[in-house]
Amino acid sequence: AAPRGRAAPPAAAGRKPQHAEAEALHRQALALYRAALGESNPGVAAALNNLAAAVADQGRWEEAERLHRKALAMRRALLGAEAPAVARSLYGLAGVLMARHRAAEAEPLLLESHRILPRSSGSTHPHTVQTTARLVQLYESSGIPSEATRFRRLLPAPAP
Repeated sequence: AAPRGRAAPPAAAGRKPQHAEAEALHRQALALYRAALGESNPGVAAALNNLAAAVADQGRWEEAERLHRKALAMRRALLGAEAPAVARSLYGLAGVLMARHRAAEAEPLLLESHRILPRSSGSTHPHTVQTTARLVQLYESSGIPSEATRFRRLLPAPAP
């Protein structure tokens, strides 16, 4: 049967692989998805997005940005602009841009992700909460406390 959905996580036998191992496994998964599904498939886009995250985990920002942009373009084309997977790609790309000190470029991506996620997944879904928290971080680090406060109010109350 052809692989479906998101690429399998690289963890094996209860141990967490090193970043280079994770990248190699994500590259292998991407190759398998491409061979089984062709280039234009949501599963390929998901595997590409996972590879981008593994590359970003190693601090290879330029390559991670390129991979995230490709995954985002594929997801928009294949799934439509309002798909939750598009929002996740926007979030990943924004994180890379923030790591590269390009908050002004990350902001509209996070805002778009934040617009999509509550509608598609709900306001308390973990991806929505992550995106909201990243917006708080962006505005705090950019010296815009009023916007940070506005988004912080949208976060769920911490557990007692």
